[in-house]
Amino acid sequence: MYQTNSTKQMINKIKLGKFILALMLVANIKAQAQDWELSTQKKGVTVYTREEVGSTVKAFKAETDIQASASELLEVISNFKTYSEWYDHCKSAQLISQEGDDQAIYHIEYSMPFPFSNRDVVNESTTKEDGELIRIEFEQKEGVLKESKHVVRMPISKGYWELRPNRDGSTHVIHQYLGDPAGNVPTGIVNMFLVAGPVNTLTQLSDYIKER
Repeated sequence: MYQTNSTKQMINKIKLGKFILALMLVANIKAQAQDWELSTQKKGVTVYTREEVGSTVKAFKAETDIQASASELLEVISNFKTYSEWYDHCKSAQLISQEGDDQAIYHIEYSMPFPFSNRDVVNESTTKEDGELIRIEFEQKEGVLKESKHVVRMPISKGYWELRPNRDGSTHVIHQYLGDPAGNVPTGIVNMFLVAGPVNTLTQLSDYIKER
């Protein structure tokens, strides 16, 4: 059947409209899949988890108020050698290099329960300040430190710390993280630690600052 130019244009517009609608539906599905879900509220810490595109491991976001100033918290979080004293399952941490006060590269080794090998990662962090808000973003960095034979290098490690002062002198702390331990650790076990880990980290951080 012969089609006029106007008919062809109309058909093309309909096809384009259907294509755009399909893209919008996919985007909406993805957005819904990535919504944070409340996992627990314990010891003053609220923990959310969510699925991440391209990862079998969930990300977490933990929030709490700590009785310390944002500058005090920044000092502790930027002092990587203290991590073993308050960050959950951290066996050791050390600064590799630093550029000014706002950029650093550091190494962390995490202890794992038997029979799994310990995990480690090299992260690069960047500190940003916007008024009273302090944000410390970090992500894994490749090719900095040779891998150990007895420790599994994590292929994914990224997140941030956000420090927002409250009017009463305390600080609202948000810690978000996505880490893939790789290797032979079952995903179910990893996702179970996602709730207890950040609760321990933030409560231990609070205790550490009080005892300094």
